Amino acid sequence: MEALTLTTNLLKPIIQAPVQNIVDSWVKPKVEEWVKKRKMDKHLKEQIYQKFSIYLQSAYENMSTVNMIALRNEQVLIKDVYCPLTLSTSEGFRYKIDGYKSEFANIHKKILIEDRAGMGKSTLMKRMFVSAIEERVGIPIFIELKQLEDSEDIVEIICENLNSINRPFDKELILELIHRGDFIFFLDGYDEIPFKIRQRATEDLKHFIQKSRNNVFFMTSRPEKGLSSFGEFKKMNIENLQPHESYDLIRKIDNRAGLNLSEYLINEIKNYDPLSKNFRDISNFLHIPLLVTLIYTTFKYTRELKTKKDEFYSKIFDALYEEHDLSKDYYKRDKYSNLTKIQFYQMLSNLGYLCLKENQIEFKHTELITIIDKSLKHVYGISENIDPNDILKDLLENVPFFIEVGLNIKWSHKSFMEYFASCYIKDNNETEKIIKKIYDSNRFETYINFLDIYHDVDQRTFDKVIVAPLLEDYIKHMEREKDVDNETKAILFNKVVCVKTLSKDEYIKMIDELNIEEAAEECKKSLLEQYNYKHLFVDDVIMLNSGNQNFALINLFYKNEKYISVLGILFNKNKSWCKKLNSNKPSKSFRDFIANEHTLSEMTRDDMIIVQRMLNDTIIIEYKNAKYYKQQMETGIEINKDFSADGF
Repeated sequence: MEALTLTTNLLKPIIQAPVQNIVDSWVKPKVEEWVKKRKMDKHLKEQIYQKFSIYLQSAYENMSTVNMIALRNEQVLIKDVYCPLTLSTSEGFRYKIDGYKSEFANIHKKILIEDRAGMGKSTLMKRMFVSAIEERVGIPIFIELKQLEDSEDIVEIICENLNSINRPFDKELILELIHRGDFIFFLDGYDEIPFKIRQRATEDLKHFIQKSRNNVFFMTSRPEKGLSSFGEFKKMNIENLQPHESYDLIRKIDNRAGLNLSEYLINEIKNYDPLSKNFRDISNFLHIPLLVTLIYTTFKYTRELKTKKDEFYSKIFDALYEEHDLSKDYYKRDKYSNLTKIQFYQMLSNLGYLCLKENQIEFKHTELITIIDKSLKHVYGISENIDPNDILKDLLENVPFFIEVGLNIKWSHKSFMEYFASCYIKDNNETEKIIKKIYDSNRFETYINFLDIYHDVDQRTFDKVIVAPLLEDYIKHMEREKDVDNETKAILFNKVVCVKTLSKDEYIKMIDELNIEEAAEECKKSLLEQYNYKHLFVDDVIMLNSGNQNFALINLFYKNEKYISVLGILFNKNKSWCKKLNSNKPSKSFRDFIANEHTLSEMTRDDMIIVQRMLNDTIIIEYKNAKYYKQQMETGIEINKDFSADGF
C-alpha cells in the first residue's frame, strides 16, 4: 500500500498539465459564454475553474487504480495490470481499447458496452476515463449509476462530484455547460442499479441524455431488459480474450504479486490434453478476464487448476479465510468476529442472498451493518453475541470480499455475491421454489450470471427446474413435424423465420425511411394474430435484394427469449447435446421448408445462405443426445427416491 501511495503521489504533478489544459480549452470558454448572460465576479469564475481542476485530479487518481482479489483487494495501478480489450459491433467493426478512442466515440456519440459478468467493463471504462484526461479530448465525468439510489438525479450527482465544502455548485450553471457540449460521460453499471429505483433511474437517465445531446456517452451493463429504453445507443460487446492475452494478464498479475508463478501456471494450462473436457472448460475460463484472475488466485494457493466456477469461488473463500498466502510466509490473521470457518461461510451465504434479492452490492456503513446483523441471526450454533461491526472489519481486512469506496462499502465483485447467494439457495428448504421464481421473474436477465454459477453449485435442481421443461418443449417440437428432417427442425426450434416479399418501390421506401424495425414489429403483430403465439422477440432483421426484381424483408423471431440464455449457459458447460450452428451451406430441406412455408419461389440459393447466416452461431440441440440426457435426468430423480427416510 505504501508503494501505491508513493506512485499516486508521483502522478499528481504529471496530471496537472493535462487537467489545466482541459480547464483552459474546454471549461473556460463555456463559462465565459455563460457569463455574458449574467453577472459573475472574477472570484466566482476562478472558483468554478478550481472545482473542475480538483474533480479531474481527484477522479484521475481514483480511476487510475483497481482492487484485485488476487492481491487480497490491494489497490494497483491500472496500467500495471490492464490488458487492452477489444470492442466489436454487430457489423464486424473492432476497436482495440488501449486508450480513449476518439475515432469511434465521435462517430457514434452514444455507446453501450453490454456484456456478461467478468468481462472487464468497469476496468475498461476507468482506462478510457484516465486516457481521456491524458489525451485532453473533452471534459470527462465518471458516474457509477448505482449512486442514483442516494441522489435525486444525474445532475445532482455531477454537482456533488464537483462541489467543494465551502460553496455548492450552481445546478443551473452545470446544466448550461452540459448543454453546450464537449462532456464525455462514463455511466458505469446500469445492471447494478437496485431494483427498487430501477424504473425511476431509467426515466431520469433517458431524460438527461435527451437534454444533453451535444456530448459523448459511454454506458456499461450486463444484459438487461431495461436497456431497450436506450435504443439510440450503439451496442458493442467485449471480445473474448485470446490465449496470448490471457497469458499476458496472468504475467502482469504475477509480476505485481512478485511470486514468479506465471510461467509455471501457463505451462500447466498448455499441458492439458486439447481433446479433454478439462481443456475445453479451462479454455472457456481463459476468455473472461475475471476468471483468468481467479485461475491465478486459486493456483497461487493450491497449485491446482479448477475447471468449475463453484470450485473457484470455494477455494478463494478457503484461501482468504485461512490466509495461506505465499506472499505473507503463511502468516495467519486472527478474526475480529471469532466465527468459525463454517459460521463465516453461512453468514456470507445469508448476506449474498439478501443482496441478490435487492440487486444491491454497495451500501452505506449503517445499512450494511443492519444486513450483516440479519445474516448473523440466521447462522446456527452461535452461542454468544457477535458484533456485526467485527464481521464488517473481517470482511474488509481478513476475508476481504468487500472494499471501501469513498464513504460506502461494496462487494469487491458482484459475482462473489452471486456465488454466496447460490450456496444459500442450495441449502434452503425451498430451493426449487426459489429457482423457479428466479427463472419466471420479469427481471430474468439480471440473474443470468447467477444461474450460470448456480448450475455448478447445484446441477440437479438446475436441471429439474430449468433444463427439463426446455428439453420437454424441444422433444415435442421435434416429434410434431413428421415431414421435416431433424436438422431443419433443430435449427428452427424456438424460432420463427418470416420472409416477406416486397415490391421494388416498397424496398426503396423502407431503405430511405429507415423503418425496418417498424416493419419487423408489424410482421410480429401479424404472426401473433395468425398463429396464436404467446410471445415473439425480435432478434434480427435484414433486407434482401437479389436482383431480378426480387426483394424481401427477412425477420428472425424467438418464441421464448429465456431459452436463448439457458442454452448459452449449457453450451459453455460443454453439454454434449448443445452445439453452435455454423454452416454456409443450408441443406436442401431447410431451403425447401422456408420457401414452402413462406411461398417465396424467387429465392435463390444465395438468398437461402443469407437466411441461414442469420441463424449462424445460434445454439441448437442435438435430438438423440438431448433425449438421452433427459432420460438420465429422470432416472437420477427416480434413484434419489431410494435414498429417502423410509426404511428406518
